[in-house]
Amino acid sequence: MRHSKTALYGFLLSLAATSFVAAQPPVKVPLGGGAGGVEDLRLVPFTNLTAKLDKVKAADAEGVRVTFEKTGDERRLLALEAPVQQAPEGAKALSVTCRLRLTQGESPRLALVIYEKDGGAWFKVSTRPLRTGDLGEVRMPLVSFSRAAFSQDADTELQWGQAERVWLGLAIDGPAKGTWELTKAFFTSEPYRPAQALRITGDGPGTWTVGKDPDAKGVVSTPNEGPDGKACMRFDLTFPGGRHMYALPATPLPAAELEGYRALKFTYKATLPAGLKGLLVTLRERGGGQYIIDPPPPPTDDWKTLEVPFADFVLGGWAKDENQRLDLDQLDAILIGTHGIATQGGDGTILATDVEFVP
Repeated sequence: MRHSKTALYGFLLSLAATSFVAAQPPVKVPLGGGAGGVEDLRLVPFTNLTAKLDKVKAADAEGVRVTFEKTGDERRLLALEAPVQQAPEGAKALSVTCRLRLTQGESPRLALVIYEKDGGAWFKVSTRPLRTGDLGEVRMPLVSFSRAAFSQDADTELQWGQAERVWLGLAIDGPAKGTWELTKAFFTSEPYRPAQALRITGDGPGTWTVGKDPDAKGVVSTPNEGPDGKACMRFDLTFPGGRHMYALPATPLPAAELEGYRALKFTYKATLPAGLKGLLVTLRERGGGQYIIDPPPPPTDDWKTLEVPFADFVLGGWAKDENQRLDLDQLDAILIGTHGIATQGGDGTILATDVEFVP
């Protein structure tokens, strides 16, 4: 027994030592020069956009301020350029501390362009407009870059080790006028952390379309029949008996950064024809992957709220996905319906509301 304990203690000590050696310091690479990573940024000239760059001083940081005006309806990029002094290997997000003030127009979106030494060019535009008002931090996950049309290399994805220049800026649609002040800009290994849940259907019940077997019947509506009279998705269905059927209301995902969300949360109640096991709840990828909750949520006469971690979703047996992995940046829709064989055929109703991704 003494030898067994000695061996166990030795194993635990070696494991602790391995963990200590493997631990890596956090990545924090400034985008430009200076303590805040913004001092060496320079303005990139563009047509149909007037802009002026000034140095500013705040109580706790030095930064830059861009005063800009755009008159046309077409999209233009207000860009600040910096050379890449150090490849941000291991970074997960770009962290920008800034303040946007507008006197005209709609809020622009944060944009990032990476130029590689071999002629490659990659870009990303945030899916959410910047907020106006107080100084605050904005994070852009370093995933899902698109290859620029003028890119001159054959790479299929961004190579950070080849990065030579960076443009950080605003994608502006329509006429706009205002100021953009930056005090910090860093590549960081801290992952993107959303501050609140993302409502998939927005402020209301959402827009739903139905995909189904030709012999199944289904009608979707959005009445005020949710908890406390709130609007919800209602799906009334009829399945014939003895054959496998499917009927799946789907709602598109909003334009949003999804990295950093942990689980799907929704509230539902359902009655189903005899023989059906439960709901078919699916996260659908653009490439065809379909990841489902298994076992399926059962029918219930009372409102029930489920929170299912993304890690618990499994690839549907009928679906194909090359990497066999749920990729949040590839998701385009959520489906909440049912499938299976109804023993005698019959009617059912599914109601769902408060469909959210939670951090």
